[in-house]
Amino acid sequence: MADSNSATKQRPASQLVEITEQDLPIYCPSEKSALWAEHPRVYLRLDDENHVICPYCNTEYRVKG
Repeated sequence: MADSNSATKQRPASQLVEITEQDLPIYCPSEKSALWAEHPRVYLRLDDENHVICPYCNTEYRVKG
């Protein structure tokens, strides 16, 4: 029987990407994203705390400062 967590063990943990207001609008994956994070491009909306997590790869984006 396969380990139910085997898929999550192979997938890297989410990463934090700090952005500036000049980087807006935010989309994922960016040109700098790792190969494992390749998925359809989605534009992301920041929440009230200037933070968002990609629903595909769990990359976290946060505005500096």
